[in-house]
Amino acid sequence: MDIIDRNNIEKTSSSEDCGWLSCETTTTYEITSYVITAYGNIYRGHSVQSQTTEDSWLGDFASWVGIGTGTSFNDSGMNWELVYEPDYLPKIDLKVNNVDYDIMMTVPNTTVNLNWMSSNADSCVASGDWKGKKQLNGNEFLGKLQRGMKNPGKGKIYNYSLSCRNDYGEVFDSVSVKIMQYPVCSFYSEPPEIILPQKSNLYWNCSYADSCKIDQKIGSINTTSGLMQVRPQQNTVYNLNCSGIDGDKSLYTNVNIKEPSINNKIWRIREVAPR
Repeated sequence: MDIIDRNNIEKTSSSEDCGWLSCETTTTYEITSYVITAYGNIYRGHSVQSQTTEDSWLGDFASWVGIGTGTSFNDSGMNWELVYEPDYLPKIDLKVNNVDYDIMMTVPNTTVNLNWMSSNADSCVASGDWKGKKQLNGNEFLGKLQRGMKNPGKGKIYNYSLSCRNDYGEVFDSVSVKIMQYPVCSFYSEPPEIILPQKSNLYWNCSYADSCKIDQKIGSINTTSGLMQVRPQQNTVYNLNCSGIDGDKSLYTNVNIKEPSINNKIWRIREVAPR
């Protein structure tokens, strides 16, 4: 076994068992740190570990054993990073809005709450977009996060990290929240059906918009709210498009032309002179 990184690793024992075909060498290393790097095939005890993921080596034991025959370790050409978390190191789980992965939120729904749990820890300290000493287990309500005006189209990212330590070491956990802001609008016609020569009203109401326009030759409109009368000559779709700091929002509404019923028809009477 060729150990590339020997930091915090101590060789505790080595033995060789020779049979009639080959010799088997067993070497045990005591780990005092929780990350090491090794080169070669990795075994635990006398069973081959076929997985190459770090999870293969998460466990509650304080040593691992490398077993090899001949030069099989050096011939494999595989690099391994073993992550080891013995019981005496702290453990921590930090979550944002009850999930432990990064999230994206859009204005105005940006309320954020952090909660965390730790074990075997003596102290915890926050860093990033929150600061200071924290309880070993806790909850912190951050309220609504603001988007701000920097980096148009990319949103704003908030990072929250927590480190917990004891006499044996320190562990970290982190989550992030990305805040995006798009226009939030409503757009409708009233009435949606007309009998010519009636008119319909287009209504809109928007927030977080920098500019707005309606097609059908209407053009730019107020970015907050408004009303406009229209009298299309046929069934027509009206599109509202508003632009904001991180992108656009489009909505549409219809105004349809309804044929009058016989009771609503306008009868014109023309007087004709007798012949």
